[in-house]
Amino acid sequence: MIVAGIVMAVVYPSQKRHGGIAAENGRRAANWGLTIVALMVVIAGSYVWLSLAGEHDVSLARAAGIPLASYIVLSIVHVVVILIGLVRANRSQVFNNPLAIGFFR
Repeated sequence: MIVAGIVMAVVYPSQKRHGGIAAENGRRAANWGLTIVALMVVIAGSYVWLSLAGEHDVSLARAAGIPLASYIVLSIVHVVVILIGLVRANRSQVFNNPLAIGFFR
């Protein structure tokens, strides 16, 4: 998912040149891609931290399942957002994703 997020952000400049709806959807897709990357870094970091701290504390070792569950939920949300975005773009509509952090304005 990190690679997919980076690709979404890297493709934005080429969409920006097209202007109009393509540029706006490209910007919003890039924002969503960078949001995914940021969330994946947080999830991976928390998993590593909980796994390492769990060597000394059994309750923390059990808590390492929380980042894994978060990853699964984020993966499902990502697929849904991508599908909705594709359908809207195919209809020449701008998809406003309220979950995305506004990295690009």
